[in-house]
Amino acid sequence: MKTKVTKTVEGSLGRGRKTIKKEVKDKLRRKLLVDGKTDLPNTCDANTHTVETRFQQSITEQTEVNKTLPTKVLHVEDLSSVNQGTEEIIPEDKLIENCMSLPTQIQDNVDLCCIHLGDDRYVVAKQFNGKMMIHIRQYVRNKRGLYPSKVGIGLDLEKWLKLDLCCYRDVSECIESYKSNQNVDYRYHLGENVNVSIKTGFPVVHIRKWFLPEGQESVVPTRKGIALTFAQWYQLRCAIDFVAQLLKEQLATVTFCELRDDHLNQMGFFQCRRCNPNHYMDY
Repeated sequence: MKTKVTKTVEGSLGRGRKTIKKEVKDKLRRKLLVDGKTDLPNTCDANTHTVETRFQQSITEQTEVNKTLPTKVLHVEDLSSVNQGTEEIIPEDKLIENCMSLPTQIQDNVDLCCIHLGDDRYVVAKQFNGKMMIHIRQYVRNKRGLYPSKVGIGLDLEKWLKLDLCCYRDVSECIESYKSNQNVDYRYHLGENVNVSIKTGFPVVHIRKWFLPEGQESVVPTRKGIALTFAQWYQLRCAIDFVAQLLKEQLATVTFCELRDDHLNQMGFFQCRRCNPNHYMDY
């Protein structure tokens, strides 16, 4: 029984019923061809047979192309990183998207560098009200471009140096311990209640503002900050090295609060708003 091909005029009511019925039959024939069933009954006219022949040729050509393409093999050890939500490391040549040499006069709100960590997260160095800040921030995309969001945190040069010199190596070791299914509970205070923390059960590194609730003795994290995946934390190493070269003169003048003359005794530490932000008024 031959399928009758009808010509219909498409108007406001759409296509004709017979045309839609023929398209359904054609899809069924194509599915049978993909499954390897080539012994189809000769129920199509010359036009339908031509379409089936071209479709079979396209399947054969696509199969030959797929044979030449390299396949990605996922090893067993890679499954742990996938389960932990980490992504691939970005090549170093693609990491720094928009950077400039340090000018003689730095202007406010001008990005000196824009270093991509992955998932639209960037390290941006800029000056605001005469104070140099390093931002680790989530950016959002729209039709006009890329814009910073409220998700993230800004670090002054002293906190940025502490992140590099005091806790980066310890956090990296904690990440390796975390991957070995060891118990991890690490927190380092950068100053002014900004802490870097990592804990078992949460495969991320938090750089976050904490606060002390009224009537309690221990601080708790706030929403102000950012959580970096393990891969993004390792990408941060390249950003730290680049910023060290970009702001070499500014970083050379930074002195840690704990090493100042007014911190030579314990009372100086307790009365410091930066080192003891929750109880400095008690002394």
